[in-house]
Amino acid sequence: MKKLLSTVLFSAVALSAVALSKPSHVSAATKNTETATVSAPASDKTEADVTYNGGATTVWTSPTAGQQVKRYVTTGEHVKFVNSKKVFAEIWYETEDHGWIPERYLSINTLQQLAPLTKKADAAAAPTQTTSPAEQAAQAATASANAQAASSAAAQSAAASAAAQSAAESAAAQSAAAQSAAAQSAAAESAASVQAAAESAANQQAQQQAAEQAQQAQQAQQQQVQQQQAQQAAAQQKQQQQVQQQAVSQPVAQTTQTSQPTQSATNKGTFKISFYDPAVLGSNMGYSGVAANLSVFPKGTVLRITMSNGRTLTRTVNDTGSFAAGNPNQLDVAMPSGQIPAAGILSATVEVLQ
Repeated sequence: MKKLLSTVLFSAVALSAVALSKPSHVSAATKNTETATVSAPASDKTEADVTYNGGATTVWTSPTAGQQVKRYVTTGEHVKFVNSKKVFAEIWYETEDHGWIPERYLSINTLQQLAPLTKKADAAAAPTQTTSPAEQAAQAATASANAQAASSAAAQSAAASAAAQSAAESAAAQSAAAQSAAAQSAAAESAASVQAAAESAANQQAQQQAAEQAQQAQQAQQQQVQQQQAQQAAAQQKQQQQVQQQAVSQPVAQTTQTSQPTQSATNKGTFKISFYDPAVLGSNMGYSGVAANLSVFPKGTVLRITMSNGRTLTRTVNDTGSFAAGNPNQLDVAMPSGQIPAAGILSATVEVLQ
C-alpha cells in the first residue's frame, strides 16, 4: 500500500513538470469547480439594482470566454434574475431574457435578496472527486515516461526564459522611445493649448467690445425716441391750450349753435382695439385715422369707437396692417404715445356712421 502511494505521488510531480511544456487539460471535475449554473425556481426569482456609474453596464450572452454583448443596462435600473453561475471567484447572475451580469455591478443591499442563488452557486461549484482507482493505476504506470518529459520541459522552459528576457529588453527600448515621443507630443499640445487660449481671449475681448458698442447704440436710439415723444407731448399740450383759450374768448351768445341732424349708426359688434403713434413710426398721417381690415371697413369709413374704459372716439379708416389678415375683428387706433391707455389693449363697440 505504501509503495503504491509513493508511486502515485511521484506521478503527480512528474505530471506537474509536463504541464510546463504541454497544453493543460482540465478534467470534468475541475470544470465543475470553476463554473456552476444554478436554476432557481419561480419563488427564488430576485431583483437587484445596477450600481456601476462609469457608463452603461454590459449584459453578456454568457459568463464564459467567447461571450458576446447582448444589451446594456444603466445605473439604478432594476433587473430580475432567475439563475446564477460561479466563474472562478465571481458569481454571475442570469436575467429573465437569458443575459448575464457580474455580481460586482449590482447593489450590495439588494444582493442580500440573492442569497439563495449565491448559496446554490457556491454549493454547485464545490469540487468533486472523479478520479477512479483504475485511473490512479494508469497514472502510476506512466510515471517513468512523464519524468523524461519533465526533463525536456525544463530545458524548453530555460530557453523560453532567455527568449522572454530578450523580449523584455526590446520592450524596454520601445517603451523609452514611446516615452520620448509622448513627451514631444505633450510639448506640442501644450504650445497649441497656449495659442488657443490666446486666440480665445482675443475673441472674447472683441465680442465684449462689440456688445458695448451695440448697447451704446441702443441707448442713443432710446434717447432719441424719448426726445421725439417729449416734443410731441409738448406740441399736443400747446394745441390743447390754444383750443381752450379760443373757447374762453368766444362770446356767450355764440355758444348757441344750430342743432345738427343726428347721424344714423350701424353697430358692427365688439372689436379688439390696439394703439400706435404714427409720429414714432415716422409717418405724417396724423391722429384722426384708424387701421383696419379693408375687407371689413374700406378706406374712408367713419367709425364711432366706444372703448371699454368709457372713452368714445370717432376715426376714419385710412390704413391697414399685418394684423388685419389674421384678426379681422381688430382695429389699430392712431393716438399720441402720451395718451395711449396703460392697458395697451382694450375692447370696444364699433359703429359705422352714415
